[in-house]
Amino acid sequence: MGWLMDKPCEVYAPKRRGERSVRLSRAYRFFYTENEVGELTFGSFLRVARKSMELTQSEMASTLGVSKSVVCDLEKGRQLVSPRLAVKIARKAGLSEVIAVKLCLQDQLKKAKIKMIVELQAA
Repeated sequence: MGWLMDKPCEVYAPKRRGERSVRLSRAYRFFYTENEVGELTFGSFLRVARKSMELTQSEMASTLGVSKSVVCDLEKGRQLVSPRLAVKIARKAGLSEVIAVKLCLQDQLKKAKIKMIVELQAA
């Protein structure tokens, strides 16, 4: 599973010599994962989710009802999605709708060169 799913999960910080593993809070897991995969975008969110579900791009495309090239373009950031499509993709893949929409909107702001940060809450 992991932090991408709406279901609870166990994620632990890596141990350094002489330290104990520490269970990470949901907020810290988000920060920690962002540092591991680089800047978090809708595409990286989709790629990490797909890999955590152990699916190929073709299998993920089949799950979402799109072509493999669309999944590839989304993961690479060559194609942006609307908030409506982000929710649809999140539902079909069993991912967090809030994170999907947040990243979708953040990608759109970045493309428009608007320096703002998106913060969302489920209604």
